[in-house]
Amino acid sequence: MFENYSLREFTDELASSNPTPGGGSVAALVGVLSAGLNCMVYSLTTGKKKFDELEEDCKNEVYNSVDRTKGYLSKFYDFMEEDKRAFELLMSAYRLPKGNEEEITNREEKILENTRGALESPLNFARTAISLFNEIEIATKYGNKGAISDAGVAAILINAAIESASLNVKINLANIPEGEYKNSISREINYIQVESAYKKDKLIRTINNIIDGK
Repeated sequence: MFENYSLREFTDELASSNPTPGGGSVAALVGVLSAGLNCMVYSLTTGKKKFDELEEDCKNEVYNSVDRTKGYLSKFYDFMEEDKRAFELLMSAYRLPKGNEEEITNREEKILENTRGALESPLNFARTAISLFNEIEIATKYGNKGAISDAGVAAILINAAIESASLNVKINLANIPEGEYKNSISREINYIQVESAYKKDKLIRTINNIIDGK
């Protein structure tokens, strides 16, 4: 499992000629880094004097966000593995025999089936990752102001992760026949991209204002 690799082991594997890990797993890894940074902001916040002075409902909001952020961290590790499995299934489908009409038909069906799997993995990641902005917003609101730039980096990273996943969706979607399924996925991933960029820009403006003392 990728989460058990050292940083050097993962990057060496990434730089090799092996097809996995690839862009989809890296997108999920960037999500891991984003969630990890948001957790760090919370670790530098909870238990501090300013935090203890907050109203109980505000503290509970933070504690709940900590739990959710840790949940995203775990989910994003899972997406790294899921993307690898989906791509390997697609490659296996391309290697199926095509010596007669029956084999050709079976191969084409398996390729289509696994192309959907290869696009749905990064799509599901993007669907999940967009919600991390809510936790980064809470960290920005209540977090240790000395770590506010880290919340900003978390926002930039999760947007980059979503943009990266979107490319993986689109390259596989290009091999899907025209129809409502293809149109629906295209509309959804484009919406997620726009929403992600908007949320990132909004958070970065807020964080820059805090840093500038506005």
